[in-house]
Amino acid sequence: MSIRAATAIAVLLCVAGCAAPERIPEGVYVGSNGGTLTVKRDYIDIDIPTNDKRADPGGTRCFYAVQPDGYVNLYGSSTSSYFMYVVDDWLWHWTGMEFQTKHREDGTVVTYTRQKQRPH
Repeated sequence: MSIRAATAIAVLLCVAGCAAPERIPEGVYVGSNGGTLTVKRDYIDIDIPTNDKRADPGGTRCFYAVQPDGYVNLYGSSTSSYFMYVVDDWLWHWTGMEFQTKHREDGTVVTYTRQKQRPH
């Protein structure tokens, strides 16, 4: 194989596998359950209403990664009871416009839509 061909293959592999991760547009997304998701760059501040007494109040911050199929992996603190007992109870999906979440146990679906920004 020539150096030119090997270089071309290496460049193609890098382009295919080194694409920048998808970023969700920054802003506040409000859920049909009254919860809020505040997206800033590579993290989301999550504040979902809960009655679970095991969870610390006040929400939590998670880093995220959007998968090619739209599912969102959330990475939070293993010491956050809010992450363990509230955030992790939901499957997270990014549609390109809004978040759709589905509760893992009861199947409840909650949609989070971006709040319109007020003109300055």
